[in-house]
Amino acid sequence: MARRLREPRRFLQVVAGARQVGKTTVVRQVTGAARVPVRYASADEPTLRGPEWIAQQWEAARLETGRRGAILVLDEVQKAPGWAETVKRLWDEDTRARRPLKAVLLGSAPLLVQQGLTESLAGRFEVLRLPHRREGDREVDFVVRSGRRLVAIEVKSGRDRRVPPGMAGFAAAFRPARTLLVGGDGIPIERFLLEPVERWLR
Repeated sequence: MARRLREPRRFLQVVAGARQVGKTTVVRQVTGAARVPVRYASADEPTLRGPEWIAQQWEAARLETGRRGAILVLDEVQKAPGWAETVKRLWDEDTRARRPLKAVLLGSAPLLVQQGLTESLAGRFEVLRLPHRREGDREVDFVVRSGRRLVAIEVKSGRDRRVPPGMAGFAAAFRPARTLLVGGDGIPIERFLLEPVERWLR
């Protein structure tokens, strides 16, 4: 996603996954390193967010868009009724106007997000899925497969030097070609997020 946000505007970036898998954290880390204005808004509120709310956030981001562009992040977008149709209309308006506003959508209800994408936004998006894998009592944050190579990635906070039990258990059971520890005493999370995923599969 970091690489896509550095490239010229082409697709909506959709980050999908269950709650508490780190979608917001990942997106905030990536957009925090961007050299353009970033507007973040969340529909995860007690009051229901409608299409007009999306349009308001979009218009505010447009006002911040300069020659180098801007980024709009809409979190929990599936909670806004009619979100897909509204996003489609606004995205297409920007496409016709050649406005360099990029959009990142986060959603934690996979069926609702997928339905909106396939029915209204076909051909306009790329999806980054953040799974949370559990195998018995062995848990890791991400598992990436490239051909027959399996790479397990554990993201942790704090400075605890012990090997995370989820990573150790997963490695013993599935013998991935490589394991990566991100955060803590491992790879700095900023470096991990700014590198393309292919870099970590080697």
